[in-house]
Amino acid sequence: MTGLQRDMDPEEFKVLGWVNEKGEVHPGFKTVEQGGATAAWCATAPELEGEGGYYCEDCHKSEQVTVERMKEIRGGVLPHAQDAKTAAALWTKSEEMVGEQFA
Repeated sequence: MTGLQRDMDPEEFKVLGWVNEKGEVHPGFKTVEQGGATAAWCATAPELEGEGGYYCEDCHKSEQVTVERMKEIRGGVLPHAQDAKTAAALWTKSEEMVGEQFA
């Protein structure tokens, strides 16, 4: 686990199933290196050269899935997360909130 959890009560880790009673991290969690691998892959992958807007996981572009499929494979991205109209509205609202316009 990383320092992102530093302000959480360690007992919450047990309740959430992140660690067992001995404090051992759940084996399904990635190591710090494994967790950083996808970001490094995205930054250097030739197949992503000049492209953007993808959700990535486990060193590949995420597959668009349904909620049911996402639960089954524990991965993927839902269609609404890649909706261009919603993204444009969010961008506009963000610009309004910070009082800046970005090209």
